[in-house]
Amino acid sequence: MEHYPYKTINAEHFHDFPQLWYCIDGEFSISINNEICKFTKGSLAIIPAGVAHTVHTKETYAHVFSADITYDIFLETEPDEYLNAKNHLFVYAFTQKSNDKLRIFSLNKASQMLIQNLLSQLAVLSTTYNVDITAIRKTLDDIFLLPELTSTGKELAKAEHLWHAKITPVLSAIKYVNEHYQEKILIDDILKMFAMGHTGFFASFKKILGITFNSYLQIRRLHACHSLMVRTTFSMSYISDMCGFSNQSHMERAYKKHSGTLPKRAREGAREWWIAMNAISKEN
Repeated sequence: MEHYPYKTINAEHFHDFPQLWYCIDGEFSISINNEICKFTKGSLAIIPAGVAHTVHTKETYAHVFSADITYDIFLETEPDEYLNAKNHLFVYAFTQKSNDKLRIFSLNKASQMLIQNLLSQLAVLSTTYNVDITAIRKTLDDIFLLPELTSTGKELAKAEHLWHAKITPVLSAIKYVNEHYQEKILIDDILKMFAMGHTGFFASFKKILGITFNSYLQIRRLHACHSLMVRTTFSMSYISDMCGFSNQSHMERAYKKHSGTLPKRAREGAREWWIAMNAISKEN
């Protein structure tokens, strides 16, 4: 849960996952493509992946809940098991209005009371040591069952078509990358695996995640690389092999471009942090 004080502004940015925003009290706004979308108490919206936005307030305060809906929670689910939230979190990225103006749902008092309990559950489930993915999906499903968010029959029919034709193959490709990023991955192999053409796959991938397939693959490898660098004493050459890079130089160039610093410096910074934390724990 985020609390934004007077005139706090977040610079324009985007994510490779959808975000859920809810105004508990006060007032704030989100700007998308120079359109200002105002939130007041009871306002709920979903920002699709890849949509650049700015968050700010003009009131003395805004009590806001924001949640990152990362794709990890969907990857262990059969395509037809997740029937409610998918119509908003995924299909919305394919509507013409998604990049022009945010769709804001205004909840009545009964829905406001219910969603605050559901969002509290979501916050707890997302921060526990052993994240309960099934419970998170169930909570999100309950949120999108609120009457204000219920889709019409026409919308559901369109959602089902998009889900099977465009969204499921992309989610399956994400899952494959997460499981095989250490190996050499050829896009042609993925296209054959999920029976999609080049143009359709790349367009759908960019709409759903907001970044290209190649960017996602490299970011996934860099995250694994960073984790190994700061948590192990493995050599940089070994880490580059473990994370699917062609060689150490390739990994170092990609890491610096993505993070702005060299892997060696990142490792040194992590080591300095651990030394400082150990010193503090010994003093206490």
